[in-house]
Amino acid sequence: MRARGRRRIGGVVVSLLVTTAMIAVAYPLGAADPLPGTAVPVSPVGGNQVEPSIAVNPTNPRNLVAGYIDNGRCGVAWSYNGGATWDQAVLAESTDAPPPGLVSFGNAGDPVVDFAADGTAYYLCMNTANNNAQKTQYVYTSTNGGMSWNDASPTLAIAPAYADDDKGHLVVDTRPTSPNFGNVYVAATDLGSGQVRFARSTDGGASFSTPIPINDADIGFAVNLAVGADGAVYVAWEAEEPPGTATCPVPPPPAPPLTCPIGVRIDRSDDGGQTFDQLVGGGDVPIQSTGITLRTVRPMPGRGNGFPYIGTHPTDPNLVYAVWAEPGPGADDSDIRFSRSTDRGDTWSPSVRVNTDVNPPGDFSSQFWPTMAVDPIDGDINIIWYSDENDPDRTDGTPSIDLYFTRSSNDGVMFDTPVRVTQTPSAPPPGAFFGDYLGIDAFGGVAHPLWVDTNLSTTFDAVTTQIGPADVYIIKTDLADPVVAGGTVTYDVTIVNAGPAEARDVVITDTLPAGTSVASTSIPCALAGGAIQCAVTGPLPAGASATIQITLDVDPSLVHNAGGAATLTNVAAVSSSQPDPNLLNNGVSEKTTVVAETDLAVTSLTAAGSALDPIVGSATTRDLSAVVTNGGPSFPVDASVAFAAATGGGVSVALTPSVVAEGDLVPGQPRAVGSTATITCLAPGTHTVTFSASVSPDDPATTDPDPTNDSAMRNETVECVVPVAINIRPGSLPNPIQVGSRGVIPVAILTTGVGEYGLPLAFDATSVRVDSVRFGTLDELQLGDGATETHGRGHPEDSLELDEITRDGDIDLVVHFRTSDTTILPGTAELCVRGTFEAGPTSYTFVGCDGIVLVP
Repeated sequence: MRARGRRRIGGVVVSLLVTTAMIAVAYPLGAADPLPGTAVPVSPVGGNQVEPSIAVNPTNPRNLVAGYIDNGRCGVAWSYNGGATWDQAVLAESTDAPPPGLVSFGNAGDPVVDFAADGTAYYLCMNTANNNAQKTQYVYTSTNGGMSWNDASPTLAIAPAYADDDKGHLVVDTRPTSPNFGNVYVAATDLGSGQVRFARSTDGGASFSTPIPINDADIGFAVNLAVGADGAVYVAWEAEEPPGTATCPVPPPPAPPLTCPIGVRIDRSDDGGQTFDQLVGGGDVPIQSTGITLRTVRPMPGRGNGFPYIGTHPTDPNLVYAVWAEPGPGADDSDIRFSRSTDRGDTWSPSVRVNTDVNPPGDFSSQFWPTMAVDPIDGDINIIWYSDENDPDRTDGTPSIDLYFTRSSNDGVMFDTPVRVTQTPSAPPPGAFFGDYLGIDAFGGVAHPLWVDTNLSTTFDAVTTQIGPADVYIIKTDLADPVVAGGTVTYDVTIVNAGPAEARDVVITDTLPAGTSVASTSIPCALAGGAIQCAVTGPLPAGASATIQITLDVDPSLVHNAGGAATLTNVAAVSSSQPDPNLLNNGVSEKTTVVAETDLAVTSLTAAGSALDPIVGSATTRDLSAVVTNGGPSFPVDASVAFAAATGGGVSVALTPSVVAEGDLVPGQPRAVGSTATITCLAPGTHTVTFSASVSPDDPATTDPDPTNDSAMRNETVECVVPVAINIRPGSLPNPIQVGSRGVIPVAILTTGVGEYGLPLAFDATSVRVDSVRFGTLDELQLGDGATETHGRGHPEDSLELDEITRDGDIDLVVHFRTSDTTILPGTAELCVRGTFEAGPTSYTFVGCDGIVLVP
């Protein structure tokens, strides 16, 4: 509630003044610190939201509900993503008519939220009237995780309305084995009588029982409820005594008499809240019997209280816990104290100091507003409080407070070293209403504190965070191995959150291997400093995973530069704003082999050479030229071009060189590669030579995606001509020819044997087809030109041999050509005869030449 510094019970003013102190003895502390995450605003930023409460939905731990005073109204917020973002609303005030003479609704206060096991949310909020003098406790319910409430018709929790019930509390029995499973319990203090009044609902908050008093003798205030594992209902409160006793003297007039806090009391019900006084001795049991701090001085004058909070173990019905703040040995040196019961609240251990701050010489620090939540899954005890231990000047009248957290994972035997949750302290203006307490809930190893902060605006805002580790780890897989230089490599990067907290602001950082660049990513990513950073959208719940795909271009020259297969080592790491307890699994590397793949091709094969047909026993040449290309994707590539020739016989072929090395082939730059083929005629006739050129990479590990274009072929036809001996103008030497003469030129085609005149083959001149015979220069005969036989027939005879004297007895063939038909150019020194002859069924070409002398 907002305005309460003193209160009057039966004509006595009740104050929250601390009057006693106690020496603190602390438990040994655990070594593993809890881990707070990034703070998130819960309430609308810029309002005045105080006295927060928070609860986790047990059916969906990502659903949180928070309550707070929102500018004097019952504010509510809900989250469906584990507290990463929130929506807000304000509940309607009660429409109950106030008693005659009272002004209706004034302010709201002391909100408390809790969940039932079925996910129903309950919200207890105090409505006030008559200038806050009358206070009524109402219960609101929500069945959709806090998005909507029955605020049009809330349930009166403690009758009658407009009494003076303050500092209420609510709890739902969620214990699976409890005989009272589902009951809703509410308690508050009637400021008029000092009684702690208790009511219960067995119909899900639709109605509540007639309230019954709990405290036996002392004045009770700041009630707190808990349900044991067996369904036992525990009620704890701050016990106060009226003024006028030795320990609570009446101040001198005109100051009003004030009540004095004297300790923490507890009571238990074993029948679902129907009756109490069931602890040992049949009455209230003291947990602590000295004063609770009410902080009338810095840093929160009048409001820095230490109200008790209780909790129970989720499965052990004997374990009950209590936490509060009480003065220490120094003036205003308040500490957080903890005690536990191992016998269902009958007896309690000596309290221990939870905070571990060390007072500076001559100074002290103060802790207040302790709040506790016991995790229903792992049983951890989670405690938060405010502290001014970081205030550089605690005497300047300007508060500077931080939120601290600790936990116990062994039923309160030891506590972790306290952790500062807030990164920047809050500084509420002196005298401003900052509330009376904090909120916290826990589930599955994750605590959700809710506190009031001044750093988001110039007013007070409700802020939360996660406390608990989010163990995010990364799995990386290449989708293909090996990959190709000049191609791409694709990775699946999976982020897994092993919890228990959800991971927020998850970022994947992928360091690009040398020789790669970004091709695409499945989510938006940014490139900076040789690495890409990809932010995973939204928080990643515990147990969830997210996979992104990263595709990189691989440098086409990677394998070539490495001199062989290369290895990509891709390193990726994950981080989140939630602290991570195991950084060893936040990074991973994936090795991928890179090989070369290149589409080598021979796009053409040409041949150029002599136009003259070779004669048997001699050779001709062909200059071969193969055009080689590299179609990628890998480049440059060193390759070899191999030339080959195949024949059906009759010729032999020699290639120089037969293999040509070509280095650094790149796409778009065709390369012409040459070889010379020497063709030697072995037999007369027309012969076909099949030339081929094929290209292959020098590195056998380099593959070619299309081997069909790796080679080209070309057929060359060679006419192997039979050399013969001829005698121009038999009987004359040196064969004079008069250009322009009208006469004829006789030519004897000689019949010869093998080796005669050095000829490789025997030749029968009588087998010549006279109609095929042509006479002229060798070049024109190659083209099919030349003079034809004048008479159209040959003259078989034993002609003179080349010595112009001898007749060898063979039958030769004499043919005649007109001088005028013969192409004789100046300087011609040789004329030839070309034609065909029959050798059985086959015709062959022959050629023979003899020297001439041109005469006038």
